[in-house]
Amino acid sequence: MKLFLLIQSLHRSYDTYDSCVVCAKDEESARMIHPFDDSIDWVNDKYSIESWAYPSDVTANEIGEAIE
Repeated sequence: MKLFLLIQSLHRSYDTYDSCVVCAKDEESARMIHPFDDSIDWVNDKYSIESWAYPSDVTANEIGEAIE
């Protein structure tokens, strides 16, 4: 598993996330993770989308390997 720094700059107001570090197998999987909960419904969960960003609007930078 790899470590990724996720960054979004679309939503930058009160009660939002701007970045987080996640553990995932690849960049695509990493961008699908929400900082609060990785089981977000990206179509119907308005609060989660407003507090973060759609996966296509998130930048994922690999920063290392996770040790098992």
